[in-house]
Amino acid sequence: PAYINVSSSTKVSNTSVESSAEQIRAKQITEYLATLDGSPDAFEKYEVQAYRLLHPDLVVESEGGKEIRLDAFITLVRENYIANGCIAEVQAIQHNQDDTITVTIKNYLPGEEGDVTRQLIHFADDGRIVRVEGEDTSNKHK
Repeated sequence: PAYINVSSSTKVSNTSVESSAEQIRAKQITEYLATLDGSPDAFEKYEVQAYRLLHPDLVVESEGGKEIRLDAFITLVRENYIANGCIAEVQAIQHNQDDTITVTIKNYLPGEEGDVTRQLIHFADDGRIVRVEGEDTSNKHK
């Protein structure tokens, strides 16, 4: 499948040949994050992708170990990121041996340098994202 390039430096990697499931996951994550493009209609695009890709039982672990559920997470993205023109660029997608994916993302607001985060993504049996852990919290559940 074709990938949507959101950054000229986006790279998808793992230690073996990607399976079709891994290719689909990488494409879905890239398309989901591409909706955070700073445009006036970003939330409309984001919301469609979010409900398609994120499991109803989603847990996003934030700093300090706080767990954010699906609707609260979508509200957080809308109010704190999209409302301020946030742009997300996928820099790397790594397929891990334990059926998780580590995504490196650069988030920035217009006029700012931005920051790079690494997110460990877990999938439910139906292929949707069920848990997201930041780099600083991803070792807690291993």
